[in-house]
Amino acid sequence: MTCKTPEQHAIPVEGDPGHVLVIQKITCTGSASGHSARFDGGQQTWVEADDLVNGSGMY
Repeated sequence: MTCKTPEQHAIPVEGDPGHVLVIQKITCTGSASGHSARFDGGQQTWVEADDLVNGSGMY
């Protein structure tokens, strides 16, 4: 899979230094051969929401 993040937004949480909410869209294209060739060129898109404090947290 080759993935890109074409869109990402980070929103600081007011009054809480180091705390940020992140929304991002990730798109991937698959590359496969042999027994897995049916997945070659497959595409995947997902949206992710993260709640991070100093870079750690739920995503």
